[in-house]
Amino acid sequence: MAAAGVRWAREAEAFDRSAVHLGPGQYDWNLPDYYVAEAVRNKIQLVGVLWVTPAWDSMLPPTDPRYWTTPPRSYKEWGDYVFQTVSRYKDRVHYWEVWNEEDIPTDGWWSGTAAEFTHLLAVAYAQVKRADPDAKVLIGGFMGGAFNDAIYDEGIQFIRDMLADQINPVADHFDIMNIHVYGTHAQIQSQMFEWWGILADAGLDDRPLWVTEFGWPSAGSIQQEDPEFCCGPEAQARYLATLLPEMLQLGASKVFWFAIWIENDPDLDQWRYFGLLDFLFQPTPAYNALRDLIASSPARALPPRKGSGISGGLWRRPRPATAPPANLAWTAHLRVAK
Repeated sequence: MAAAGVRWAREAEAFDRSAVHLGPGQYDWNLPDYYVAEAVRNKIQLVGVLWVTPAWDSMLPPTDPRYWTTPPRSYKEWGDYVFQTVSRYKDRVHYWEVWNEEDIPTDGWWSGTAAEFTHLLAVAYAQVKRADPDAKVLIGGFMGGAFNDAIYDEGIQFIRDMLADQINPVADHFDIMNIHVYGTHAQIQSQMFEWWGILADAGLDDRPLWVTEFGWPSAGSIQQEDPEFCCGPEAQARYLATLLPEMLQLGASKVFWFAIWIENDPDLDQWRYFGLLDFLFQPTPAYNALRDLIASSPARALPPRKGSGISGGLWRRPRPATAPPANLAWTAHLRVAK
């Protein structure tokens, strides 16, 4: 990533609560220590994902394959995990995402209700700010479900229910809206405009909007859904070079490509082909396209924008624009196992 000029990465596995939080007051920091040190060494800013319920704090028995998707039995322990994690890395990690794709309760990363998630988010937000008042909280990346209408409808309803929660008002518990956008050229345009509509309806269209997962495979039937970007590795490269800049034009402050490498795991089906490096970690045409985009970018880093109220120079975009901002940051992220 550093060789390509990438300066931001989204990291979920290193902060996985089931691996870090071994029991009340018991922590193993070896994996996140390593990831954070490597990010610092390569001058990459991390977005850490706070998520996953360990077996000992799950509402389901550990034998249930979805035990890790439930709300915690103890929100106190969840809050302690958040506080301890942010406290440990607050001098190096300043952006924290709460959960991942919680808007697909039927078959996703979160099996709780919208109200249970807003409670989880409120506790996390308070503990992040307690540990590091200057840190920024991203709401868990909403999937939407571009390739599945039923999942998309379920996800949008979950999000609207969550935004309507009066007990734990979402507006008070996040700094940056965070979404995942996948699909054909027409689908991503539609999703971005719908997202701005959802935020406007909730009075939140002044918040920065980050796309923390965005991508297209180099193989598989998904490519055939868009003749403009079919088929093979060169088509993936064209997709990245064409549509990543367009995401910025549609109002995204940052865009994170999914994912950094191609998975050598047939069980992942087409998701394994979204990477920018092959099985042997060799660059693909899409990797080269990202590198070239960064090299031609007007600015390699974002200076703080006066009056934004947000440190780190986030570019606030309340609605889609006709051109990308003069200052932008190209981003890619580490894999999140699908």
